[in-house]
Amino acid sequence: MKFTARIPFIVAVSIIFACDEEVSLPLTANLVTIINAYDLDNNGDGSDVRVDFSVLNNLNVEEYRIMIIPEVSSSTFNEESAEITPRTNYTIIFPEAFKIEYSLNRFPSTLLDVNGSPIRNDFNYVMAIYVVGKSERQLSQFTE
Repeated sequence: MKFTARIPFIVAVSIIFACDEEVSLPLTANLVTIINAYDLDNNGDGSDVRVDFSVLNNLNVEEYRIMIIPEVSSSTFNEESAEITPRTNYTIIFPEAFKIEYSLNRFPSTLLDVNGSPIRNDFNYVMAIYVVGKSERQLSQFTE
């Protein structure tokens, strides 16, 4: 009788420890749904840039990395390129609970593109959002 009473206790303890493990869930597919980028002024630097984007949800998202990519480099820029882009070459937005629309009205004038070059007026760029999730990554479509 005492032996059978210990089994439920052992099973209960095992379940508690098994549930203590963190489960990494995937990001929602095509998480970033809208990207609008604007060139507001003619300061000739990153302060000219504005971006609006929407997401389906913030589930399992650790951060959104806003990346400005020279148009001439866009055909070869992919998730691997985004992953190795140095921290100084993108802007981070942290997800907020229940918030699905994000706007950045002004970037710093010192903003760099993904190659580490300052933003210029006489150059064409596209923008993408690189989503860093708890267990996976995802690169949005580029702006046009």
